[in-house]
Amino acid sequence: MLKKKIGVIKPTMRQKKRYIKLKVYAQQITQDKYKLENTFKKNLQKIYGLFVDVDTNLKIIEINEKNEIIIRINKTYLNQFISSLLFLNKEIGIIKIQKISNTLKKQKQFTK
Repeated sequence: MLKKKIGVIKPTMRQKKRYIKLKVYAQQITQDKYKLENTFKKNLQKIYGLFVDVDTNLKIIEINEKNEIIIRINKTYLNQFISSLLFLNKEIGIIKIQKISNTLKKQKQFTK
């Protein structure tokens, strides 16, 4: 009897990710990924609702000493996330998008 694989998703059906590099112009941002991720998620939830927050798959990949943040997000919600960054000026500071890329490897090459 042949065994059938269950739970395998075709590559064309997977949700594509985008990696965004942000530069924060503030005195000092918190190096705690969990707190910073929660502020991004709460802001996105406040503007677009709970279901958008869940579907974005927002995750902070890296925070460095230069106040640069690399974030992974779902491709379909990229524009909504970028527009929600405007409302974080009071909490975090001025945020500038430096680069949006398809892979983390390309994002890391840009960093160096």
